Amino acid sequence: MIGDDSGVVSVYEASKETFLLCFKTEKMPKEISFINLLDLSQIPNPNKEQIFFSFGTSIKAYNKKGSEFLSYSTNATEPIRGFAGDDSQLWIYGVILLFR
Repeated sequence: MIGDDSGVVSVYEASKETFLLCFKTEKMPKEISFINLLDLSQIPNPNKEQIFFSFGTSIKAYNKKGSEFLSYSTNATEPIRGFAGDDSQLWIYGVILLFR
C-alpha cells in the first residue's frame, strides 16, 4: 500500500519477482496522511483485511478488491494524524484531539 502526496492510494500484490497493481483509488482532495491495514479476523466477515486511510479531516476504507465501503468526514478542524480500530470502534487522533 502506498499513499502519496497527490492524494492517491495504490495497492500492490507481491509475487516472486514482481509487484502487481491490485487497484488505485481516485485522487483525494488532500494528501494521504495515514494508511493502515486492519485485520479484523476475529469477526465473521468475508473481507477480513480492510484498508483504511486518512486525508485532511476524512477517512475512507476499501476492501482488498478495491470497493469502497466507508467514507467518514469528521467535524474537527485539526487534520487526522492517525487512527486505530477494532471490529466496532475507530479511534481517530490528531496532534491535540482524540475521539472515536
